[in-house]
Amino acid sequence: MNKLTLEDLLAEILQERENLSPEIIKKIDRFGELNIQMEKARAELDKIRNEYKSIESELLPILEELDEYSGRTLKTQKFLITIKKMGFTRTMYQYSKVLDEALKTVNEDTKKMLSNLLETTATVQRVATSIGVQKIGEGFFETLSQKVKGMINSLVKTIKLRSKNMDTLSKLAQRIVSGKED
Repeated sequence: MNKLTLEDLLAEILQERENLSPEIIKKIDRFGELNIQMEKARAELDKIRNEYKSIESELLPILEELDEYSGRTLKTQKFLITIKKMGFTRTMYQYSKVLDEALKTVNEDTKKMLSNLLETTATVQRVATSIGVQKIGEGFFETLSQKVKGMINSLVKTIKLRSKNMDTLSKLAQRIVSGKED
């Protein structure tokens, strides 16, 4: 006789409940596998990006200093590094804040005109739906089984405590009834 684990039972119940076609199941599994690959690639890319930024922060002052004297390039046997665009300081104005302040001090006609102009410059951006993926066995079932185990352990502790309290109460009642004191 095969033992059926809680995870297998839950997977079977969910499968029956969802009643998915084999094609959809394959796509979901492939989607999950791709998600795992992307997570690994992101982690690796983050490590590479951090090292790149560290080295870049050391090379930029050298390249900027070179630009002042001899040029915009550094060359080794393997690589040629050039400054594509020299850094500069830019002043940015917050026009919407200025407009808000101006609207407080102008007459009604100007206020309407400025408000209409502001509305014509509004842009709408759609945020795409995101999908969360968890590998079966690492997330959902493991969490669910931990919660069930925790509830059972809590219930057992409560029963033991109440049983102990009942025993103590029973002994106390027997002492009272028999008239004995310790």
